Amino acid sequence: MKNKPLVTINIPTYNSAQTLAETLESIRRQTYAPIEVIISDGNSKDKTIEIAKNYKAKVRFIEKLGDARYQDYKISKGKYLFSVDSDQVLDVCVVEECVKLCEEKGCDAVTISEQSIVSKGTLLEHLIAYDKWLIDKNHSDHAVFGTACPRFFRKDIFHRVQWPKGLSVFDDTILYDQLTHMGAKTAYLSRCNIRHHEVSSWITFLKKFYRYGKGYFGALKERPRTIAFHSLPRRSYFSVAALSKPHYFLGLLFLYCVKVIAAGLGVLSYFIGELKHALVSKGDWTYYATLGRYLNDVDSVLDVGCGGNSPLAKIQKHFYSVGVDIFQPSIDKSKKAGIHNAYKRGNILSIDTMFKKGQFDAVIALDLIEHLEKKQGYDLIKKMSRLAKKKIIVMTPNGFYKQEQYEGNPYQVHRSGWDVDDFLKLGFTVRGIRGIKWLRGEYATLKWKPWIVWGIISVLSEPFVYFFPRWAYQLFAVKEIQS
Repeated sequence: MKNKPLVTINIPTYNSAQTLAETLESIRRQTYAPIEVIISDGNSKDKTIEIAKNYKAKVRFIEKLGDARYQDYKISKGKYLFSVDSDQVLDVCVVEECVKLCEEKGCDAVTISEQSIVSKGTLLEHLIAYDKWLIDKNHSDHAVFGTACPRFFRKDIFHRVQWPKGLSVFDDTILYDQLTHMGAKTAYLSRCNIRHHEVSSWITFLKKFYRYGKGYFGALKERPRTIAFHSLPRRSYFSVAALSKPHYFLGLLFLYCVKVIAAGLGVLSYFIGELKHALVSKGDWTYYATLGRYLNDVDSVLDVGCGGNSPLAKIQKHFYSVGVDIFQPSIDKSKKAGIHNAYKRGNILSIDTMFKKGQFDAVIALDLIEHLEKKQGYDLIKKMSRLAKKKIIVMTPNGFYKQEQYEGNPYQVHRSGWDVDDFLKLGFTVRGIRGIKWLRGEYATLKWKPWIVWGIISVLSEPFVYFFPRWAYQLFAVKEIQS
């Protein structure tokens, strides 16, 4: 084959030192060239990176392994993309055979036969190996009802797909289903194999499918029909080949039950997490309702210290708003979300030099003044009053709560605490939000378990603390500007 096209092999890794060298060595031995290898690492703590560099692989670091496939697609230079796991070993002819199928047969994607490496001889390894053998025996690669998915792709086929982002499971299944609907031509390669180091510990196996369960509903939302069918027992279990070893067949049924139990616990954990989030966020209903009500009569708002996720995103916005913040990443995040009409980067203690007197109907500082020294906070309130025509609104915790910087933002440290009397003496009307103060701690999280019980109590206490703010976790203070 003249002018051989470049193949990019993408490998996601996280603490993969135990098997990565064998994977990379199998790539080095391929009968095909040219190949580039890109390692997408989730900040491994072992010798993964050292091994990758020894094999001259390109290494990049990513925060979410669930998005590695999409990120790899964007930076890969090859005409063909090959997705390989860090515990897989390639037969020497795999890449060459895949390229031939695409170049000579016009294929867009190739599903490759997978076999197990049984290293410890445990029952679990043998059951998984038999499972893989059945899949390969039946060429079970149907996009909806099958199991196997393509790993080798013509890169340009992805220009038309909707990439599933942020998924920890089933992203390959969803991509395959889309490619099938687009009419992509797929081949099944059985002359060469990918050999997979299998899990030998039942505990590790349970943890794996527990994680699958936690990510299940994210995938289900993307492609309900496909993911639902993929959750059923494998179609290969109902083949004649499945009965060739009856004792293993019974073991496969047991294996499936174990998967369902582990994944079910993961699903349950997902729902518990969602319930916790709902209970915590439900405590904000009075906050958003109150904020919306007090901004109902304004046409312009200055959001001081707007951050990346201003509460203005959660209310019906009928006014023109400007966000000001000193931290550029926060402004970028807010811009991406489209929260404000305009932005200004600068020190919020200098807002009186950035804007004109009475330029805005309302000036707000939500979860801001606790990040300033007390004197700076009083100065800021005075400057806000000069810029506002109708009112200023301040929201802050009731008292001092320790908080360190996070998300790389040094301005997130808490430096002062504020109480009801601080605002009353400045002419504010004060309301309480987010439930009874003793239930929450740093980052407004619930302090005690069972959090479901305390979360419900926090939500139920909302109407009470609204009128008795000294009991509230957070203060919502409004000052009307006298014209």
